[in-house]
Amino acid sequence: MNYDLIKNWIAGKRNFTVGTVLYKRYGDDEALKILFEKGKTDYTEKKLLDELKKIVEPVVTLQRTERSTMNHEPFPESSNKVIHSLREQWMPLYTEMNYKRHELDKFLNQKTDAAMRRRAKLAMEILSLEKQCMAIWRQRDHYIGFGKLPGREKTEPVVDPMKVVERYKNVQGYIRRYKMYLRKNPADARSQALLKGYEYEFETLKKQCARK
Repeated sequence: MNYDLIKNWIAGKRNFTVGTVLYKRYGDDEALKILFEKGKTDYTEKKLLDELKKIVEPVVTLQRTERSTMNHEPFPESSNKVIHSLREQWMPLYTEMNYKRHELDKFLNQKTDAAMRRRAKLAMEILSLEKQCMAIWRQRDHYIGFGKLPGREKTEPVVDPMKVVERYKNVQGYIRRYKMYLRKNPADARSQALLKGYEYEFETLKKQCARK
């Protein structure tokens, strides 16, 4: 997990609204989240700082080597169509997220209400983009590990002759459907993976039908 936003907040002016957003994203105590959302007091201000420090300091102490939030690493290029498509989805999100981080830095030392509102808005947008980038990384990791994207249901082998023919016709329909989807959106990685799976199944069923 990457905690650069928290580190920047601790090192900066420690705007309470932005800190509350950060704790809502990274903290795990629901009662504290509710408490911080009720507003700033001397107690909640100190408590928020303490809790955010608790989140960051173990990371510094242990010097974790595992991947932080996925979006902070360059997404490797690949000749694989599915991975390439995922990278195409990731790149604009990653670029926008870094731009908003740069924008957030501009407001860190400003104390006006307008600047505070802008910081809070940017923080929420950055967290949303970060979440989307991580989701795409998880799809990539799943595809590399299992040869398919998440959500592809496993189909049991068809052995009954009548069911083989029925499944053969159904798979033909699925292939037509996902080819249609890809004509409309060629970069849709999930449709590409599903089409590939159905085309493989179609060839298997075709051989079974030929033997009947």
